[in-house]
Amino acid sequence: MLRLSLALLSAFAISVAGCVYYTVEDTGVLKTSNDCVVFHADHGGVFKLESRGDFLPGDRVKVSGTVDFECSTRCEASACVQNNTIEDSSPDYVACGTLKDGAECLLFLDDDGQLLLLDDNGSFKAGDHVRVTGTLVSDCVTTCNEDQGCVVNNTIGACQ
Repeated sequence: MLRLSLALLSAFAISVAGCVYYTVEDTGVLKTSNDCVVFHADHGGVFKLESRGDFLPGDRVKVSGTVDFECSTRCEASACVQNNTIEDSSPDYVACGTLKDGAECLLFLDDDGQLLLLDDNGSFKAGDHVRVTGTLVSDCVTTCNEDQGCVVNNTIGACQ
């Protein structure tokens, strides 16, 4: 299933000799699928990459390249990315803290006292001490009314 919208891709369309080529530039995570390593883009789409460099499943990366919708692959991917570049896109926020019930939302109180809304709480609940990684957005708009920002594209796990 192609999750990457054609509207997003058309913003990156290039015309060469009468042919239209779509490009992608996005951050995301490398994951394993059918014994393949594929790129799960933050804005949708699962891509088989021509090159993943030295990166491993679980790594957060930024990928740029030409999208090939006609590629043949045994991987579960919506398309392939040819002539791609790949670079580290590690999260800028990493912290441990406790999930707590807010008036409107489940919030993350980090060990430095910052109260944040998470994109993904996983299966954790209020009172759990967790480790969160992601991108900190201090000016996000939420309905929680208590938070001091958001952590987007986050991962969450037990804090050791």
